[in-house]
Amino acid sequence: MNPSIKFIFTFIVFLNLVACNGDKKPVDDGDSIINVDSSNSSVSEGEELNEVIPEVDQGQQGRLVWQQPGKVLSVFGDINGKTVADIGAGAGFFTARLAYMGAKVLALDIDANAIEFINKELKVALKERGKNIEGRLVEPDNTFLKEGEVDYILIVNTLPYISNRIPYLRDLTNALKKGGKIVIVDFKMKKIPVEVSVPLDERLPLYMVEQELEQAGFNLLKSDDASLDYQYIVQAIVE
Repeated sequence: MNPSIKFIFTFIVFLNLVACNGDKKPVDDGDSIINVDSSNSSVSEGEELNEVIPEVDQGQQGRLVWQQPGKVLSVFGDINGKTVADIGAGAGFFTARLAYMGAKVLALDIDANAIEFINKELKVALKERGKNIEGRLVEPDNTFLKEGEVDYILIVNTLPYISNRIPYLRDLTNALKKGGKIVIVDFKMKKIPVEVSVPLDERLPLYMVEQELEQAGFNLLKSDDASLDYQYIVQAIVE
């Protein structure tokens, strides 16, 4: 799925929600939807982050089931007060959750509409948590991150769309502080339900992600292709 198309779909759903539900309460469609309480500063990982954040999750209850954001973000551990770059942020599915974990989030995307939504809609909707978010418009081959600017980097469902990945990843080693971690989540090369799946030519085999990370100067920590049904989670660090 093209990232811009994914964002547009989410953005339209959000606008419909605002028009119909001024209090932004989630619609219970039988999936036991629960609001995450933004006043709870102890929210850090696990099941809480699998619950619905209405500002970004309306119409995406199916994604919550297979994406398992709490499980993905638990690999970071305690990131309270840390700076995280969410590359390919889209409408903020992970950006919002990183902010709930207490991180300063640099939401990066090549779609100007996505960045406008994050800076003008999402930040306001998340109230105090939204103050930790900064949306930045970037280019397909350049994040414009400064040297040592971030502690962590998250790239979800985006890496296959980057053309010159090794130079791109090499630049990210410079953006990370010493000991900083990158987490990459993307689709396995297997049969996946049509409502979830992206074409095979828009996926990367796990071994290729591992290989390119190492070629770019990262040290692999862990590759997990078992925790999520349809995706792998790769962790690497800069030493």
